[in-house]
Amino acid sequence: MNAQSIILLIEQLQSLNLSAIIDFDKNNGYAITHHSTTIEGSTLTETETGLLLDEGITPAGKPLLHSLMVQDHFNAFQLIIKKAKENVAITPDFIQAINAAAMKQTGSIYQIVVGEFDGSKGVFRKGNVSAGNTYFVSYQKVEELVQKLCDGIRQKIFTSTTIPERLTICFNAHFDLVSIHPFYDGNGKTCRLLMNYLQAIIIFPSASFLKKTRPPILSRFNKPGKKRTSTSSGNLCWDNIQNIYNWKLKNFNYWISPRPKESVMLLYFSKPYSFFLSTTGSFKNSNIF
Repeated sequence: MNAQSIILLIEQLQSLNLSAIIDFDKNNGYAITHHSTTIEGSTLTETETGLLLDEGITPAGKPLLHSLMVQDHFNAFQLIIKKAKENVAITPDFIQAINAAAMKQTGSIYQIVVGEFDGSKGVFRKGNVSAGNTYFVSYQKVEELVQKLCDGIRQKIFTSTTIPERLTICFNAHFDLVSIHPFYDGNGKTCRLLMNYLQAIIIFPSASFLKKTRPPILSRFNKPGKKRTSTSSGNLCWDNIQNIYNWKLKNFNYWISPRPKESVMLLYFSKPYSFFLSTTGSFKNSNIF
């Protein structure tokens, strides 16, 4: 990890005041939504994601479930950005609200011992779950552990003073919530959205994991017999976040640089989201990743 390089990138991005650019925050949400839902199996391309969210155009030949997943995630992202501006405290109820928004149209109905369970309501699970060879904490411990996680995050935010400390809080919050796995479904999206919320209240540029970085991150997270320290889970994400911030900065500079008249006309007639699609790694000649 190169903390100094990331600090420099964050300072450069913050100095650009990107939120003042028309539609930047919205299209940043489009990009984050695309990558997060792709991790969960969505087959929509970046362009299809933009068209769906901008104009309501459902892509032909793609499962409707994937479009609903994208819509839910973007609405959940808008929710956390709104709450970040209000500086809403991180509580179990807030985490449940994130999950409910992310699963509004795609949550499943589960039949469990105590009755029917609606996975779209953001309710903590009432049964034990596993993912592959990974078994998560028993459901009886979920509420207690989520409360402890929220208390710890709030305390660390108040006491942290440096950018590396605060980024590590964001990363560890993601991994600690994953390790609890408090919901039947939507845990990954909820954890990434919680990380985005923390980035927003700390005034960092919001970013998420790319699909190509998820396998090595998860393989290290699930490695048998390896104890995860308080900083190790954060360190797993530094390279990923550095690549994303570097990409944002490089392509912002590209778009504001002088260009031939033909390119200017192309930009003029392009859709609003096309500006930000360039910051998600869609240029074929990129060698950053």
